[in-house]
Amino acid sequence: MINSIQHLIEKEIYEIEKTMRKFVEGALDIDSYGKELQERSLNLARNILVETLETMDQTIKNSAERLEAYVVEQNGQPKELLLPLGSIRFKRTCYTSKKTGKSVYL
Repeated sequence: MINSIQHLIEKEIYEIEKTMRKFVEGALDIDSYGKELQERSLNLARNILVETLETMDQTIKNSAERLEAYVVEQNGQPKELLLPLGSIRFKRTCYTSKKTGKSVYL
């Protein structure tokens, strides 16, 4: 997960540096520059959140506790959330409880 986050950060830093050069060279006004920085920051935050949620899903899927109590029903189920930092889409796993037979997302 750390390598993935590091890659996301490096990609956004590269884009921010390009935008910074445009601003310094006069190709962008301060308002456009500020909006671009804000969007890049939010994009990074959204991507880190998605990476974290999908890593947590994988950790649950691989856990001994989960294996004892739940069976994987469906992998990679799409989920979308609207958060203050914007909309995110991620994949999660649906399980069936061995005890109750009900479907759950852990």
